[in-house]
Formats: sequence, C-alpha cells, structure tokens
Amino acid sequence: MTIEKDGEELFLAALMDQPETIDDYGDMAGKFSDVVFNALYNAIRDSFAEDGEVSHPAIIERMKDAGVMEPDAVEGLKRVLLTIEKHRGKQSAAVVNGLWAQRQALSVMERIRSMEPSEVAAAVPSMMQAFEEVEKSKVKGMADYLKEGFQKDIERNSTSMQTGFPFLDDDGGLYAGLYAIAAAPGTGKTTLCHQIADQVAANGEHSLYFTLEQTPCEMVSKSLSRYATQFCDDFQKSKNALSAKDIRRGLTSPAVNKAIEKYMSDIGNRMTVYSNVFATKVNDVVRIAKAYARKNNVRPLVVVDYLQALSPSIQQDIRLNIDYAMQELKKLANCGFPVIVISSTNRSSNNGEGSNDAFKESSGIEFTADVTYIMQLSVISNFEKKDTIDKRKRDIDEAMARQCREITLKRKKNRFGQCGTNIRFNYYPQHDLFVEVDEEKAPY
Repeated sequence: MTIEKDGEELFLAALMDQPETIDDYGDMAGKFSDVVFNALYNAIRDSFAEDGEVSHPAIIERMKDAGVMEPDAVEGLKRVLLTIEKHRGKQSAAVVNGLWAQRQALSVMERIRSMEPSEVAAAVPSMMQAFEEVEKSKVKGMADYLKEGFQKDIERNSTSMQTGFPFLDDDGGLYAGLYAIAAAPGTGKTTLCHQIADQVAANGEHSLYFTLEQTPCEMVSKSLSRYATQFCDDFQKSKNALSAKDIRRGLTSPAVNKAIEKYMSDIGNRMTVYSNVFATKVNDVVRIAKAYARKNNVRPLVVVDYLQALSPSIQQDIRLNIDYAMQELKKLANCGFPVIVISSTNRSSNNGEGSNDAFKESSGIEFTADVTYIMQLSVISNFEKKDTIDKRKRDIDEAMARQCREITLKRKKNRFGQCGTNIRFNYYPQHDLFVEVDEEKAPY
C-alpha cells in the first residue's frame, strides 16, 4: 500500500526543499544553534498577549537585539510569522486564537531549528506555497471530494486489525481511529494493551508500542511469561510458567524456552517497543510512527502508555498539554493509524461505576477519542448505594488480592459501532495474561 503524504509532511518537505528525502530531516538536527532557537522561542512566546494578538515589531526587534540573525533571515522569519497570523486569524474566539497561534509557532520553530539562518530565508517561498496547497486541499465541494478524495479515504480507513479477543472484535476490530482506555492502578491496563499489540503482530500486522515508564526488557519479559502459559497444563500451579519478574532475574524453564521460539516465530520484528522513560513528547510519537510507516510501507497499531506520562509539548498547564496530545494523536489516527492511548483515572472514580468522567485531567479525552473504554474490577458493578466507602474498599482489596482478578471492560463511546458493551476478562497478573471469560483458553 502506498503511503500518501499528509499536510504536515508536505509542509515539512517544502520547508526543507527536499520533497523526496523527508527521512533526512532528523539528520539535520543541531545545525541551528541553541542560542538562536531560544531567542526565537522566547520572542514568539512572550509576544502572545492574552487576547491572542502578535506583535511582529517586538519579535523582530528581539531577534536583532539578540545579535544572532542575519538580515535576510530576519526578513524570512517575518514572513513566517505573517503566515502564522494569517492562518490563526481563521479562528473565531480570541483565547482559542492565542493557543492555536502558540502551537503553530512552536511547530514552525521545531522545523526551522535544524536549519541555518540563510536556509530559513531560502526556504520561505516553497514553505508559503506548501501552506497554500494545504489550505486549498482542506476546502472542497462534496462533488469534487467524491471524485478526488473519497475513494482514497475509504481505502485508508476501511481495513481493520483483529485484537485476538473475539468479543472485543465484535464490531470488526481496530479501525483507523483513536481509542482511549482508562483504568485504576492494578487493573491491568498496560498488560491488556500490550497483549493486544502482541496479538495484532501475531496476526501479521505491525505494532508500535510506546512505553513511557517501563523498559523493553520489562515488556518482552511480560510477553514471554504470557506465552509460556500455553506450554503448561495448569499454568497457575506449574513451576514451568515463570513470572516476568522471574524471567528478568535470569530464571528459565522449558516452557519459557519454547515461548521464546514461538514468540520469535509468531511475532518477530512486527512488534516494536519504543522506550524513552518520561522523555517522550506526543510529537515524537507522531514522527516515529510516520517514519515507521514510510520505512515499512504499512501503518502499524500505535499504543501510547500512557497519556499523562508524555512530556509537555507546550508551556501551559497539564490540561492543555493533554488536550494538545489528544489532538495530535487524533491527527495521526486520521492519517490511517489505529491508535490506542492509555489514561489514568481520577481518584474519585476508582471506587465507583466507571464513566467517561473517569479520564484524568481533561474532558477533552472523551470528546477527541473515537472510542472510549473504562476498565474496572467486576466487583464494582455489584456495589449498592447503601454500601459504605469502607466496605467498597474492603471488597476492592479482596478482589485485587486474588491470583485471578475479574475485570470488566466497558465500551462507553463508539463512533464505529455499538457502545454500552461490557466485555469480561479473567486477568492473571502473575503471568501478564488476559483471557476473555467466555473463552476456555487463551487467545493465541
């Protein structure tokens, strides 16, 4: 399948004036000195007033005072800023304008950071042309769209990936879209999404897993512990079925050795774990996912674990950063990628029936996502209004202490099909394994 360039890639290619070598962009990093970038960043950031207005003279003067910009580059930057203002002006509310303009400015600054001052000025004409082409592509009559773009969008969005869980796949599997899963600690949200990624790869698709808290060693040991269970008659009692912790300690068994062989045979390099603990921004996720797609000519399942651990992309409070991250992940999904983002939950929701209000920090999560799921201990559904907080906590503690935790996955929103569905799992934390309750064996 040929991967079409989207608007962002078109802009980037034109800015570099190298349409066929987009992948080389990363090699240019560092050419533009930090002192220049910091001057640019501070000038633009400080020039945004609360009403969203941009003071071009202040920015230009700041650049001149810094003594780091050549005259032609200063003029080129002025044109860049005018272009930003032109696009920003299409928004209506002043506050929204300011935030939008700031994000656009940061996006532009990231691109020019890798260029010499003279290169910036030289790239302006092609960049302006790219902006115009992107804008034209956004405004289409429906007849023109049906002739020129509809079929491409259908081809890009009609395929789906099977998760390996039959009841979870009841509406066709994972389509190109943004899926958000929220759960309290200990319910296995990482394990479930990691198992889905493994099973997608075992089905012949590709998975790209961004873990922001754990290492590749931790993640692959989870996979091996899970895979080893299928080589044991009773994995809960068998000494052959080692935990991920045991495997990381260097212990092994015949079942684990077989698991390694089967994992390499079933999945191989179709599963990729990207680990940059607490130092990954949403822009890194988007860039790496698109580079993976170009290199392998396939759009992988992208899993972000987890939303609140992404490094800030804009200098605002955490809610704005989460909103921005969700918007960027949604843009990635609109390019044909199935994207799963894991979210933590508000503490106030951990002892009660789950709803979309459970997503931590921002209501923008539920609004931006195409599909939302809430994971919770199944015992929570049995709570009654008369139950005290202490009783609920005791019931939750008892459920968490079991070797097999009963988990319910609630589909709260679904733009692709039926919502309100409850899917029940048995979760075996010792072996990082989820099994659908209605299934007699693990879904391999």
